[in-house]
Amino acid sequence: MIFINLVISMNLFRWLHDETYLPAVVPTARRQVSAASRFIGSRSVSWRRHKYETTNFATIIYFSLGFDMESSSVKLILFIIVTCGLYYVSRKSLRVMTSHGFYRFIAWESILALLLLNMSAWFSNPFSIQQIASWLFLIGSLVLLINGIHQLRSSGNSSDVRQDETLYTFEKTTTIVTSGIYHYIRHPLYASLLYLAIGVFLKDITWYSVCLIVVVTISIVTTAKKDEVECIRFFGPIYKDYILGTKMFVPFLF
Repeated sequence: MIFINLVISMNLFRWLHDETYLPAVVPTARRQVSAASRFIGSRSVSWRRHKYETTNFATIIYFSLGFDMESSSVKLILFIIVTCGLYYVSRKSLRVMTSHGFYRFIAWESILALLLLNMSAWFSNPFSIQQIASWLFLIGSLVLLINGIHQLRSSGNSSDVRQDETLYTFEKTTTIVTSGIYHYIRHPLYASLLYLAIGVFLKDITWYSVCLIVVVTISIVTTAKKDEVECIRFFGPIYKDYILGTKMFVPFLF
């Protein structure tokens, strides 16, 4: 059995690095597993029965661990599971349609759909210009996320004085953060989501992904606008001045 698992693991490893290997691997896997079974199988078990069992065992392993990850049903299940998690962490915002969290949830859902849609193209043509641009956006997204959260936590003076149940704890800032990345753009965390979406979109450009990236962009811009309304309500004219001196998502541009 250990030898059988080794054979299957070797083929799964090869498939993970070469998706074109997938369609032709099943017949070979069946022959390999059957040969391994004959080698270690009990003489008391008939060859016909042993071949049937081991062949189906290999097929089940391949299709459950490998092939099904590309199927629509598994992607739908993943979408539902992650959506439940996003709904839970957004439940307070979703009760208030005017909150920025309401539209952030729409952006999260659209990005999730985009991720699942382009899952199979994540590592295809790794040295193409399209893939390189994709990875640059994804790396930029991570940099913005880390820097943005760090600045909010270290300089924002989060406090329950800002009583808004739709905000996460680190969002309840009582000081306008203007250091670090916030010196150039007002919404690095939302910019991070936008860059993430663009990076995933570039993995495989289709009509479906075009529609999703449009929804993501509109949702994130709306989220930022709603957030600014909330900040103006709390900070007053000082935040308006901050808006005039910075860009929304892209330093010096937009």
